[in-house]
Amino acid sequence: MSTCKWSLLYCRVYKVVHYCDCTGHENDAEIYSAVGLLRPKAIFAHGTQLTDTALQLMAQKGAAIAHCPLSNMYFGDGLLDVCKTLRTGVRVGLGTDIAGGYSPSMLSAIRMAVVNSHAMKAAALMYGSQDKDQQALEQQQQPATQQQSSNSTNEVPKQQQAASGFNGFAASRVVEAISNPAVSAAAAAHMLTWQDALWLATAGGAAALGLQDKVGHFAVGMEFDALLVDTEIPAVFDSLEGADDPMLQLERFVNLGDDRNIVAVYVQGKQVV
Repeated sequence: MSTCKWSLLYCRVYKVVHYCDCTGHENDAEIYSAVGLLRPKAIFAHGTQLTDTALQLMAQKGAAIAHCPLSNMYFGDGLLDVCKTLRTGVRVGLGTDIAGGYSPSMLSAIRMAVVNSHAMKAAALMYGSQDKDQQALEQQQQPATQQQSSNSTNEVPKQQQAASGFNGFAASRVVEAISNPAVSAAAAAHMLTWQDALWLATAGGAAALGLQDKVGHFAVGMEFDALLVDTEIPAVFDSLEGADDPMLQLERFVNLGDDRNIVAVYVQGKQVV
């Protein structure tokens, strides 16, 4: 274990599943919990094979998951349902799996997190879903008179979202524009937008590390970790409308930018690049 003031436990969940039967535990999360490793500031990579029971145990113990969407897509071992994981109360940050794919860039990880969520939505539409969160979201499509009897069911995900610091604010606006109830429900249950993915890479990662009071967003008293970005490089940014809109500029950098746009890097208020 690390001797630092916080420790990082980086484990691939599929490496221990074979030990479940011989130890009497139902899943790998129980094994880690039994030996005291499932705890706050412990971060487990991927989490693509975790059961609902395991996720609930991780939320109870305060452990977090490093979501590595490009690596998951590249190796095909499974996909993490990020929205479901966050609704369960598990903290999620974004990672690259030490370049476990074709790119070590966090910008690529942000983009692939969105792709991963759309793949989860597509799978739900193609193969159906028995997930309770999915069923609850489908109930939200019913008339208001039918919703009254299921208010307690719908309130739980909202409470869990608040506990995790994630509210799916961006995806909810997309869902409102979808007329097909089945597609709308699947999107609400699984889909992330670039804003949500950026949250995973910043505030979500800080919370996963237990550093949410120090880093992850800009506020008075927080450590200044930042990128200085030049949106005029490459020139493709200039050919798009809305050049004066800061949010559009940020969206373009997240979706189109690369290291050429990064002019300077600041860590704890000091310029390091």
